[in-house]
Parts: sequence; C-alpha cells; structure tokens
Amino acid sequence: MVHFYKPNSKVTGTACSFWHNPKENTFFGSFIKQDSWNGNTKTGSFSKNKGNPKKEVIIKFSNVEIATFIDCIERDVEHSGYHQSQKQVVRFNFKKYIYNDERKGFSWGAVKEAKDDAVNKVNFIIGLSFGESTLLKEHLRFMLYDGWHLNALAFSQDDNSRKSVPAKAQDTSSKEDSQIKFKKHDLREDNLDEDDFDF
Repeated sequence: MVHFYKPNSKVTGTACSFWHNPKENTFFGSFIKQDSWNGNTKTGSFSKNKGNPKKEVIIKFSNVEIATFIDCIERDVEHSGYHQSQKQVVRFNFKKYIYNDERKGFSWGAVKEAKDDAVNKVNFIIGLSFGESTLLKEHLRFMLYDGWHLNALAFSQDDNSRKSVPAKAQDTSSKEDSQIKFKKHDLREDNLDEDDFDF
C-alpha cells in the first residue's frame, strides 16, 4: 500500500492511498478528507473521517485502469474515468498539476455522488509532485506484478496437484477421444480485414 498525505492549516487537505488485495487479486484507491490540524507540530490528522461516506471514498480498479495510470505518468497524458455502483457514482481524473502557471506534477481527483441524488456530492483532490508521481507509478507496477505472481503461484500449485493424481484416476477419456484429428489451416488464406472484427 502507498499513501500520500497533504494536510494544511485550513483543514481542507486530502490523503489518498492505492493498494492490492492479494486474496481477491483486486486493486483499490481511496481518498479521505483531513479532520484536524495541530498548529504546534504543523501536522494534520485524517483518522476521524475513516468510514464517513461524506469524507471518504474507495474506488475499485481493474488491472487495465491501473496500467492506464502508469501510462499517464510515463507519457505525461491525462485520463478520466467513471464508476457506478448500486449506491453511488464516482467520476475520477488524473491530470497535469499546474499551480501559479508552473507545472508541479500531477493531480488526482474524484467526485462522489449518491446515485439517487446528484446534488449530494463530495469532491476530493490531491496534488502529487513529480517525485511522488514516480513513486506512485512504481507502486502501481508492483501491484500488477504482485497480482501476476500470485496467479502464477496458484496455477503452479493447481498444476502440481493435478500431476500428483495417479495416472489411472486422471485418464477419464475414451480411446476415441484421444484420437482427435486436426484440420490443416493456412493463416495466409484468411485475408481478414478490420470489418471482420467487432469492437
């Protein structure tokens, strides 16, 4: 899991996180609003807003969306997306962060609204420096690799368990089934064009 905290003395700061759930091989991102500021230590807190639907949002991402965020940072491009569930709609964007006409890095933001009440909205936004954006990119890469690694391990264990079954127990096919014939196919004869595919 990677976290970015951006508190301020106005108590309008935001924190965000990205993580991978290895048990389900799913990817998540979250935003949470700042709840307090300590003037003596110059630090902010976010913990009191955890679980508050008006102060926090959690977004589930596909592996393609995670790869898209990596692409945004690498190619310096922008991306926006839209997720809908039974209770809420979340629109999010990853774009260039410009402050006082100077490029600072990337901004990561989202708007959450109740599905049955578009007026009931809450906004989240956080600025990431170029260094923080690079850190995020590397962590997102790690999340993808971790998911693939776990899939490979699960497949290997499943494959090993099949191999450990006695040969007689594995062979449930008939003699006829094992004599499947394959038709010769020349790919050069297909002459496919883009009209043959549905996108």
